[in-house]
Amino acid sequence: MIFDALLYTYAYAFMFSKTESFIAVAIYNIAFYITMVGGFYVNGLLLRVFSSKQLHIWSSILQALAILAIFFFPTINLLTIGVAGLLSGFFSGIYWAMRNTVYLFFTTDENRHYFEGLRVLLGTSSNTLLVAAAGWFIATSEVFSFMSKTLAYQFVGVFGVLIMVVGTLQLLRVSFPKISVKKLRPTKITPQWKLFRIFILVSAVQFTLTMTVPETIILYFLGNEGVLGTLQAIFIIFSTTIIYFLGRKSSKHHRVHILLASAVPLALISGLVLFFHNPILIILYLLIMNISDRLFWFVYFPIFSRAVEYETTNSDEEYAYILDHEILIDFSRVVTTLLYILLIQYFGDVNGMFIALAGGALMQVLTVAVARPLLRMQNQSQI
Repeated sequence: MIFDALLYTYAYAFMFSKTESFIAVAIYNIAFYITMVGGFYVNGLLLRVFSSKQLHIWSSILQALAILAIFFFPTINLLTIGVAGLLSGFFSGIYWAMRNTVYLFFTTDENRHYFEGLRVLLGTSSNTLLVAAAGWFIATSEVFSFMSKTLAYQFVGVFGVLIMVVGTLQLLRVSFPKISVKKLRPTKITPQWKLFRIFILVSAVQFTLTMTVPETIILYFLGNEGVLGTLQAIFIIFSTTIIYFLGRKSSKHHRVHILLASAVPLALISGLVLFFHNPILIILYLLIMNISDRLFWFVYFPIFSRAVEYETTNSDEEYAYILDHEILIDFSRVVTTLLYILLIQYFGDVNGMFIALAGGALMQVLTVAVARPLLRMQNQSQI
């Protein structure tokens, strides 16, 4: 989580600061999503040769190095950004394939809310100061002339990778399950999985935009990397507190309500910020977007995991559904990002971006409508 906050936040900020393009991060993400599917597929093949622990550790390190590479490219333009996205997407695909698979072994539908709350608390407790400090380190590097801004970005990137490597090596002490992958395509598709596929396609729209725009919005409207780091730290405090509380107090029966809480405030603030680009309103929008995203992911992984369990009778079958999920989610991500680029090209940078965000918020509301019958179906079947 520290690795994510440092590397992704400042990699995206670095792309925008070097290109001043509203589509720079979008180009990176499209390339990332395309090869991410390939990483999932290759991971299924590698699991027939290597252990889950080996793949998890090495994919963690390789994805970090792939993201770090963007800070050291001699030339930063849309082409090199796309190349970086292709590289990091592949290794991230292997990592997330392992993460999603292992998640099923270590959790049950009954304890996943508690697990998610605890994971967020432990993973983000030290994020706050680090993210803010890194931002001001970058922002003041040229002001006080102790190094170039590019070198400051590189220092932050290397620091993030070192933290990730140290944390990942602790997994050597952990016992990982033996994972068997016999098939890479589902053998049966029930009505539950068909409905879950719709849920994937609809819900992916908003969180794709959440991966694309925050750093661009902050650097364009609100200030420098110091402001970016400070705001991200504030967002972390708010969202972590909410998620930890939900992890202790909520259960699988509250998932629709949590999705509703993630969708309605976001839709309302998106409508306001579409017409009024006031800095205070933009900060409020970003805060609500961050909380909405955390609420969504808090229930998404449990819903996803339950959907896989619903379809399978033994662990040998699970990976086929995990891969099927990834194909659909990345398809939706690519389409969403292309539409974002088209809106920017047609309506201009600012207007196109906020129109896309308003559309994403409406899709989040639609996600709730799809989730209701899906969760009803999942809850009726007991493992």
